[in-house]
Amino acid sequence: MQAQHINVHGLEDRNTYLVFDGHNEAEFGMSWCAGFGGSFYNAYFEVMPKQPGFEKRRDLYMLYHYLNHYNLFGSGYRSSAMSIIDDYLWMLKA
Repeated sequence: MQAQHINVHGLEDRNTYLVFDGHNEAEFGMSWCAGFGGSFYNAYFEVMPKQPGFEKRRDLYMLYHYLNHYNLFGSGYRSSAMSIIDDYLWMLKA
């Protein structure tokens, strides 16, 4: 993995490196707010093919950010978070 050099606001005189050593699927946790269309996702999956179970894990990555936004910004994100939670509760009962 190659580190990307960035300048952090207020720390311009220091060399800072941004490194993410996680699963590429974690990127989809915030993709709901980026407004990407179908052509973006088609191109993405040509480079990084979906792995088995992606759809189930994607919802968990999204849930993390919906809960975070609910905590930070309020009730506008509650229904999205609850929908994912309800889906998982339903699956656990099945």
